[in-house]
Amino acid sequence: MAFRLFYRILNQPLNATPEQIDRQRAIVGPAKLSDEDLNQLFLVMADYGEKLNAFRHDLVLARSASPDMSEETVQRLTLQQDNLVSNATQDLTPKLSAEGMARLRNLVMFERRNMKIFLTPDMSDEPGVKK
Repeated sequence: MAFRLFYRILNQPLNATPEQIDRQRAIVGPAKLSDEDLNQLFLVMADYGEKLNAFRHDLVLARSASPDMSEETVQRLTLQQDNLVSNATQDLTPKLSAEGMARLRNLVMFERRNMKIFLTPDMSDEPGVKK
C-alpha cells in the first residue's frame, strides 16, 4: 500500500515540466539517489503513470457499461491495480543500483508513517453494489 501511494504522488509524464521535475526531485530528495538512479526512477514512474491512467480509463468504461459491479469484479480490478505497483517495483529493481533501490525502499518505509488511509464506509447495501 505504501508503494502504491508513493508512486501515485511521484509519477509524472515523460514530457514533465521543470516544475513537475522539481516536485519529483523534492519528493525523493531525502533518499539521496544518484543522477542515474533518479533518471531511471523517473522513466519507470512515467511508464507507471501511463499504465495507471489506462487502467483508470478502463475502469470508467467498465463502470459505465455495468454500474452494478459485483464484489468479484471489484476484487479483480483491485488486483490489477496492485499488479501495476508490483510491476513498477520489479521494473525498478534491475534499473536502479542496489544502493539506490535500498535507499528508495527506506524512503518509502520512512514516509509510510505520514500516510493516512481513510476507509470508505461499507456500501454493500447501497443501490448498484452487488454481492
